[in-house]
This record gives sequence, structure tokens and C-alpha cells, in this order.
Amino acid sequence: MTFTQYLISMTAKIGITFDPPEKPMGMFNNGIRQNALYFTELLMNIGYDVRLIVEAKSAERTKGLYGFDTRYKHVNLENANEENFDIVIQLGYQIPKENILEFKKRGVKIVYYSCGSNYILDTESFLFGRDSGDTLFSRFAGLHPVFDQVWMIPQTAGPNKYYFETLYRAESVVVPFIWSPMAIEQLEKDCIASGMKTLHYEPKNDQKKIAIFEPNLNVVKWALPAVLVCENAYRANKNVGHVYVTNLPSNKEDDNRLVKHFTKLVKPLDLFIDKKISAESRYSTLVFMSKHADVAVSHQWENPLNYLYLDLAWMGWPIVHNAPMCKDVGYYYSGFDYAYGGKVLSDAIANHDGDKDYTERNRAAISRYLPTNKKSQEEYTRLINRLLKREV
Repeated sequence: MTFTQYLISMTAKIGITFDPPEKPMGMFNNGIRQNALYFTELLMNIGYDVRLIVEAKSAERTKGLYGFDTRYKHVNLENANEENFDIVIQLGYQIPKENILEFKKRGVKIVYYSCGSNYILDTESFLFGRDSGDTLFSRFAGLHPVFDQVWMIPQTAGPNKYYFETLYRAESVVVPFIWSPMAIEQLEKDCIASGMKTLHYEPKNDQKKIAIFEPNLNVVKWALPAVLVCENAYRANKNVGHVYVTNLPSNKEDDNRLVKHFTKLVKPLDLFIDKKISAESRYSTLVFMSKHADVAVSHQWENPLNYLYLDLAWMGWPIVHNAPMCKDVGYYYSGFDYAYGGKVLSDAIANHDGDKDYTERNRAAISRYLPTNKKSQEEYTRLINRLLKREV
């Protein structure tokens, strides 16, 4: 960044919507919350004046949340117009129409920062009758353009870019992905304070136990492909001690049907026949790994970069995945090749404990996503200057 760019960046005031969780552990229930804080960190590192915009009903939740009281400035949405923002970024929650109109009246640039697989989610809602209520499109019908720009993280850009540009009538821009260890480091401190041991990887089983953490909410990330990777490893040499499939059981009737259907799918597998697989509830990834498992296996479709892989690899855990945007993180297999994935898993089981450089190597690879990364800072500075028509 040039000195001129730095001076320009210092003059911009930016608001970012943020939805605080009810409890600190809720930071891990939704990656968007983490994304909002990591993005704020990056902008603060550049030198921008940043405020997190919270709704009054959730403002109380910010107290004691990851240093929120001392590190981050925040303002209630109801008072946000008094802040004289240059840019407001919709990230953590959708801004109500009346607030959007007021911002636009004052000349504030409005950015929609998308972290989700919107095209796929909307497709499933339409085809399978999953009514998610009013969409952004319906809420802002007749108001064009709603946003000055749409920003997308790179792993969702493929299906989303022209989908957004057509529906929102705004330029859609791929922006650098951001991740930070701040949330998992705070989680580890909290766990140690409560009597748990470290959340870093430590060998504990000769016959390794596998955990699968896909959310099972849509086709992007669901458990069966990862189970098939584990099945292939187990068939090859029986080196899988157990497979825990998390995020499955629930008291909800619909989810119980999901578990029953999933059981029918896995019944032909050796893992099921030999009682080596079980359905588990929702857990914090690192806490579950520390207590129960040794290796994590993952699979995605059209979402080739994920906080899950980075959280695990940063803490030294072996993560087997098929995300091509981060091939150099963890242990990678390609596409839907479950047979090769099984070989990669078997190799990880056999050799990970002897790979003394794994954590250091992975942290070096992950450093490109940190809020301190200069290339990411320069790109966001360029985007903001361009948005404000302050290009230099």
C-alpha cells in the first residue's frame, strides 16, 4: 500500500452488520459471525475506522465476547445513521429496508458481502419447498439497485457471480477470503480454564477414530461422501477404529426422518455391518476431536474453502478433504474420488503421528488468509477506494 492509499483509507468510516451469539460457543455455529470479526480485524489493521452494527435486541450479547468490550467499536442499528458512515457492509444479518433507504438517502455506499452458496440454497428452496421466508429480492422489489456492489468469497463465486449481478443489478466482485485463529485460541483458553486439556492434536489411539462434521443442511456439505471415503479406507486394511457422523440426530421429526434415511444408505457398508459407525449430535469441532477422535474427514461440492479445514490444521489435527483452493492444507483428495480419498485417509492414519512438521507447514500455508496478510489488505484497500471513487 502506498502512503497516499494509506491516508485515503484513514478517512473512510465503515460499518459491518454483526449478529452476536447468545453464548460465546455460538461463534462456531455460524461461520458468518467469525467472518465478520475477521474482516473487521483486517480493516482495522489497514487503518479504517470500523464499527460493528448490532441490533438493539442483541447488543447485550456483546459483553465479554472475545474481547468485544475493549477491542471493537459497535453501534446499534437504530443509531447507525448518526455515525456518518462512508460504507455499510451487510454481512452478519440483513439490513431492514427502512434502514437501507435511510443510508442511501445520506449517500452511504451499501455492500452486500456474501459468504454463502446462495444459488444452491435458493435452488433447493424452490425445488423442494423449503420456504425460507422473504428473500432479499422480494423485500427490495422495485428498489434498484439495492446494493452498490456485491462482494463474494472465492469459494462461492462460481454459481453466484452472475446470479447476483442479474438479480441485484449490481457488480459482483470476488474478494479475498479471511480467516484468523483468534476464535479457536479463545476457545482453547476457555476450555483449559474449565479443566480441559489442550485442543491441539495429541496422539491417543493406535487404531484411529474418525469424525465427520458436515452440517447436513444441503447438498453442498453432507456426510455420506465423507463416509464413503472412510469405508474405502476400512475395506483396504481395517485401520479405522470408528466413524462418528456428527450433526445428525435431533428431536425434530424431519431430522429424525433424515437419520432413518441416512441409516438406510449406510446399511450396505462394512462400517455399518461391523458396528464401526454412529450418528452423533452437534458439537464444537475441536472439543469433539480432543475428547473422541483422531482424524477428520470432509467433503464439499462447490464450496472449495472452509473454516473447518483451517481450524483443524492450524491446531495440528489431520484433516482429509477435497477442497482444491487449499490443496496445501491438511491431506487432499480430488473431487468425488472416494477410493483415492480412502488411500489418502489410510496414509494420514499411518503417517500423521510421524509428521513432525505438519503444524508448522500448515500454518505457513494458512497465513495467506490471515487479517495481517499484506496482499489481502492491499486488495481490500483497492476495492474500497474504487467503491468510493478514490482510486489512486
